[in-house]
Amino acid sequence: MQEYVIEFPGTGAEADAHARDLAGWLDESGELRGASRVRMVPARPGEQGGAADAVMVLAAATPLYVPFFNWLVERRKAGRVTVRVVRPDGTEQEIEAGDADDAARLLGEVRRALDVTGDE
Repeated sequence: MQEYVIEFPGTGAEADAHARDLAGWLDESGELRGASRVRMVPARPGEQGGAADAVMVLAAATPLYVPFFNWLVERRKAGRVTVRVVRPDGTEQEIEAGDADDAARLLGEVRRALDVTGDE
């Protein structure tokens, strides 16, 4: 098992909403139940409480890429979302999903970001 970090650049409220949504989505996928948690950042001056800015997932790449891809496809229906995937070796890849994105390209980006090889 390896830990992947999926970060959400953008405003605090937007990143928090995406991070919590993805963590919930992954928790509902059978193989990843209990494998994800949100990464909290401290509150800024004048704010109460912290906000989530990323999801940390302890998983093998193969079971992670399918539910993550499915989440991105659902999110793009509501508008553009940008995520940055940080692999266990520190390599980062940014992925954008939006209304005009084609599913095959998006799946390829997710597979590359999670370093999945072969045909599953």
